[in-house]
Amino acid sequence: MRRFVFCCAVILLWTDIHADDHHLLDTSKEGMEAISKALGVKCEYCHPSVNEAGERDYKAPSPLKKTALYMKHHFVDGLVTTAGKSIDCAFCHTGTARFVVRDTSAAKPSRLAGMSRGEIVAMMKEMQKALGVKACDYCHVRRRDGRLDPVTPTPNKVVARMMMEKFTDRLLDIKTGKSATCQTCHDGNAKFLGR
Repeated sequence: MRRFVFCCAVILLWTDIHADDHHLLDTSKEGMEAISKALGVKCEYCHPSVNEAGERDYKAPSPLKKTALYMKHHFVDGLVTTAGKSIDCAFCHTGTARFVVRDTSAAKPSRLAGMSRGEIVAMMKEMQKALGVKACDYCHVRRRDGRLDPVTPTPNKVVARMMMEKFTDRLLDIKTGKSATCQTCHDGNAKFLGR
């Protein structure tokens, strides 16, 4: 019996040590082609390394492979549409690797019209906490009198609006069954993807 327990422990330890050899992603040719199409990139985008023979080294680690695994685990596997359907890379990326819009000329009107000042302040405080930022200046500029300007678009404000429209309004957190919020993905970090 002891020998059996010991063998099981060794197998579990070996499995844990070699866990990085396994993928959460569908690494079949079709799976990789779907990811490539969803991001609008070629294989080299995530697989920049080549081996000694000059061939692409698909097993070599890279920052973007790490990002893909993070997104698969936290977003694709953790969120569903409000209709209960699963999502994939294309849901967010829609053919563009860097899909987050920061162009202030693309700013849309405020989504907060009709909300009371108290509701707006509460929402902003939740966003501030979810992003782990210390001040309102992260998204807002100040007027000459030192007060916050709620109207002037900034890159971070444009991103926040886009994220609200594209994600919080359309996605549910699988764990809670509630609408996705800034906290769902950011978890206290404005920049949570290592790049």
